[in-house]
Amino acid sequence: MNATVRPRTPGLPEPQVQTFHAEPTVLLDRRSRPWLVLAAEQDPLRTRNGRLPIPRHCRERLKEIAESGVLFDAVVLAHELDPEQVDITAIPPSGRRCSPELAREVLGSVPAHPDLARVAGVFERITGAAPILAASLERLDPVVFGVIGPGRPPRDGEPALFFPLVAWRW
Repeated sequence: MNATVRPRTPGLPEPQVQTFHAEPTVLLDRRSRPWLVLAAEQDPLRTRNGRLPIPRHCRERLKEIAESGVLFDAVVLAHELDPEQVDITAIPPSGRRCSPELAREVLGSVPAHPDLARVAGVFERITGAAPILAASLERLDPVVFGVIGPGRPPRDGEPALFFPLVAWRW
């Protein structure tokens, strides 16, 4: 699988072998940071018309990858969660599945536009205010993965290749 993807998209990082989850799942990374991992179509940050808020440079990169002809079985997003709002002791090594409602709750609302965070930072420097506003607007946001499973499509609970496509911070 990797041999057919690499020649078409040489700029992609090496894939990671991860367990594919068909439902939204909260997982811990190697540093015990919580992540919400879910299929793009399940992402609670989608707008009413079904689109995801993706920065322009990331949309352009995704378009390049799509035009390369590589067909992924699934597109998965991994959102880093605020560890202060997630009880990491309740998350087993295999992850904790969650309903779409709980996924929406742990993820929160669509982050502020990056320009708003910059304006908040300038305001705080000018006024001498504590950097609370800018910090509250910054959000760790998703890594987008293209997934190829050995079973095509990947099946729940089975290993698959996760190709990191794009990532950004708000």
